[in-house]
Amino acid sequence: MLHNHQDEQRAVQARVAIGCVVLAHYPLNHHPARGAFEYIHAYFSGTGSSSGGGSSSSGDDSAEGSAPAMLCHLFTIIFVASTTAVSLLVNDLGDVLHLIGGTAASFMIFCLPGLLLMSSSVQKSSSEKLAADGLRVSSGSRLDASETDLMNARTPLLSAAAEHGLKATGLLFYSPRRSWATGLALLLFGSLMLVITTVTVFVR
Repeated sequence: MLHNHQDEQRAVQARVAIGCVVLAHYPLNHHPARGAFEYIHAYFSGTGSSSGGGSSSSGDDSAEGSAPAMLCHLFTIIFVASTTAVSLLVNDLGDVLHLIGGTAASFMIFCLPGLLLMSSSVQKSSSEKLAADGLRVSSGSRLDASETDLMNARTPLLSAAAEHGLKATGLLFYSPRRSWATGLALLLFGSLMLVITTVTVFVR
């Protein structure tokens, strides 16, 4: 629309306004993205608490939950370079909206509820197993050596699973519940939708 009115003053003002919006939306989008990156880094590296992922207000790189400064600078460069490359190479916003809508929507609608269902099922199943083991011990049931060793070996894992769910056990932890099977079905379906969306965007 602006190309049809290149010499008009209002078109120039509109371009200036769009430029200001672009300059303002970069930090607004980059800050939560970098915060998520720092949270993921802290989780997988074992540094910091699970509650923090943002940058420290004091600017200290060694603060709890913050990633090293070099990684933050690298993430910023990749973020700006990738978004700039997309804006220069993509002429049809329909493809961008199709990709974002297909991937984000499939994750939020199918994958995320599936993961929550599986995690809740793991927590309930682990709590029940811990309660059953405790009942057997408190009731004075006779246990052979193999049963005792198995119980002692699985107690730490069950305790972690009962408290944190999939966050402590991973996706390979099985729970004999319908909610776990339903969550797995949602997760697989969402992953399939994500793959189909990506293929239809890049393969024509």
